Amino acid sequence: MHTGSKKLVFIVDDDDDDCTILLIAFSKVRPDCQLECYTRGREVVNRLMQKNAPIPNLILLDLLMPQMDGLLLLQQIRSNPALNQVPVVIFTQANSNGRMVECYQAGSSSYIRKPGSFEELARLIEVTSSYWLDTVRIAGIGQ
Repeated sequence: MHTGSKKLVFIVDDDDDDCTILLIAFSKVRPDCQLECYTRGREVVNRLMQKNAPIPNLILLDLLMPQMDGLLLLQQIRSNPALNQVPVVIFTQANSNGRMVECYQAGSSSYIRKPGSFEELARLIEVTSSYWLDTVRIAGIGQ
């Protein structure tokens, strides 16, 4: 787990506009975080597999992505023992109970539907990041 002065957060969303909005909202409410945005699941896998790469403190993951969708990426993350405890929050427009169940079965930490307004997005990011980065203690992470 990244233990530098700033907490490391990965934002994974294939939509460049959504990535930009998420980065702006996150920076507004959590200036204490180092943010990395990825538009492809394969980029995340490659980044996580780099030798001595810092492990993120939190991953916000969209489901609906081409090539490697969010569910497949989640499964790959959970199959790696070094990453198994990293909180992965599904942050998506998908509104299917079936997909939500699949995500929880695959090991997602939370499932949140993307809101329609920037203000609501900033509020959700503030609440979600506060919970996962400040409140919850995860065994073996940040110890």
